[in-house]
Amino acid sequence: MLPTSINKTVLRLAVIFMFVVCASCRAETPYYVKNYLNDLSTLSGIGNAEDLMGNLQSLREWEIIDEEDINHLDDKLDYLFLTSTISRFTGLDNSMSALVREGWISSKALPREKVSYETGLKVIQSAIEYRNNPVTDFTYETAYTDNVVSEDEASNVGDVYFSNEKGTYQKITQTDDGNIGTEDASFSDVFDNYDYSDTYEVDFSLAEVIPYEPDPEADIYVNHKYQLMAAKSQSFRKNGFSISYSLSSSGISFHISKNVNGINFFSDIDIYSVKPTIKWKYREGDIKNCFFDVKFNSTQKLGMSIGKYGNYYLQFKDLDSSSFMSLLKTMVQPHNDYVEASFPLAQVKTPIPNVPTAFLNLDLLVNLYVSGKVEVVLYNAHEMGFETSNGSLRTISSHSNKMDGDIGGSTKAALGVNFALEAVNTRLADIEVDGGLRTKLKSTLHLYNEDGKKTGEETSDIDYSILQEITKENNNVKVCGDISLSWLFDIRLNTPKTKLYSLGLGRTLNILDESDQIFGNLSHIENGMFVKKCTRSDKPSLSSQAIPVASNKIVLNSYAEVLNVNETFVIEVESLPEGYTIDDLRYSSSDNTIASVSGKTIKALKPGSCQIHVSSSDDKYTSYINILVSTG
Repeated sequence: MLPTSINKTVLRLAVIFMFVVCASCRAETPYYVKNYLNDLSTLSGIGNAEDLMGNLQSLREWEIIDEEDINHLDDKLDYLFLTSTISRFTGLDNSMSALVREGWISSKALPREKVSYETGLKVIQSAIEYRNNPVTDFTYETAYTDNVVSEDEASNVGDVYFSNEKGTYQKITQTDDGNIGTEDASFSDVFDNYDYSDTYEVDFSLAEVIPYEPDPEADIYVNHKYQLMAAKSQSFRKNGFSISYSLSSSGISFHISKNVNGINFFSDIDIYSVKPTIKWKYREGDIKNCFFDVKFNSTQKLGMSIGKYGNYYLQFKDLDSSSFMSLLKTMVQPHNDYVEASFPLAQVKTPIPNVPTAFLNLDLLVNLYVSGKVEVVLYNAHEMGFETSNGSLRTISSHSNKMDGDIGGSTKAALGVNFALEAVNTRLADIEVDGGLRTKLKSTLHLYNEDGKKTGEETSDIDYSILQEITKENNNVKVCGDISLSWLFDIRLNTPKTKLYSLGLGRTLNILDESDQIFGNLSHIENGMFVKKCTRSDKPSLSSQAIPVASNKIVLNSYAEVLNVNETFVIEVESLPEGYTIDDLRYSSSDNTIASVSGKTIKALKPGSCQIHVSSSDDKYTSYINILVSTG
């Protein structure tokens, strides 16, 4: 028998161990079956109903759960239930060892052990990633209808043959007046069975680009029939825009530009690294199931020059604030210069490798509104798609957005892309996205008297970038702005043009809208840079001084400058603290790649913003100039 002291020690350790274990248990959130199933349905794209019962019905349609499972909604999730549902969703073996093999659960897990919320959610996410990225080997098998004959044998009404001249399947028809003719055969005219699966990267060097033009007979857009173009770069005009494009094996680039009253607008669109995954099973008029997913990258560069306002500041330079406002309202009109465009641009037709008469088509839509000077680049990485099973559809959607550049005006830029799977002149399925950026910028003018006292402020409909340009030399007026900037993103799966839409397998998703603010509700801009709040208040008089005089701080002649690349600006000091001279000052840049400083001379190097610090040699006093470098 152990001594009493040892017994007490063992008991104490056991109690501590149990406390730690129980504390760990309490740290994990229980996962109830109803919450687990609701998350599995919505996160996987199987269900999009707002209520639990709607999502459960979707899971039943996908045969992931059955009627018996509904009786356990209020139970805590265990590994046995988790395994059975995840195996049905992924197609893995219905065993815990399959999930262990994938690394989704621990090998020590027991069937009736409860699953925490954290673990269950990780398993769902891993299973979705697994299902959304299937291993797809190339297969292509077809069975033709009895009506398909060789071109030489085609003679009877209803015969279908492949026309070598037209490169499409044709069907012999008879009109009401008895005349014999031909028309493009439909998909069901040609095939009884059509099985195709593959994952590949689109080779755009094989693409045909077909510009869109309006059909005067209908309120829709149709395309002309062009032969495959030998040259891989072309140009054309559309709605007053000059459009050019170039093709490479990895992608396609469009340049769109228009000059409006001396204002140059342009947009560059790049779509590249397009990788579709396609599974299509068609049996005697019935689509058994399909999987259509497209991963791609896009870049959209948007710019608008307001160069014609470049010399306005000379007329506004020395005016008092009242005279400035009077002249401003006379000379500059609000919203005077903008470009607005929304039109189908072109169809890019790319053949699917090793599959006759099958294509992956890209339809491009331009949707732009720009007012004021804008220099923006949008970088996007997308995955969009869907899967059907038992007459139900689940969605696949993943997006990464990044913005770079300077915004000086109001902007809406949405790149519309439709990826369509086409075979035998029939659009089987498609995925359409409108994604981009919307900005709204409100300008405010702060007015000062000659003593530097703020006398008032006025909001203006004139674009911020224009006001920034013409006030840059006038110390009696300072401009700032409040910007609302949001992502836009809408997806349509199987538009009315597709075969799947006719079977009720279409869906529209609103992923992002104006509520998805990039910088929160409003961001404040001064001197072309974002600041937390408005700093426009009374300021020291900047009346000219012949030599620096005693002061309790370093006073400069300017605290904000807008420079073009390679332009220089010389810092002038108005006054200094007592006991200091010009020789005691040191100059440095917060970003030497944007603007450098040598002595008192600032040089703009590349677009961006930074601060030039002017400090005393003992670092007791510091002032700075905000620098915005523009492309001009």
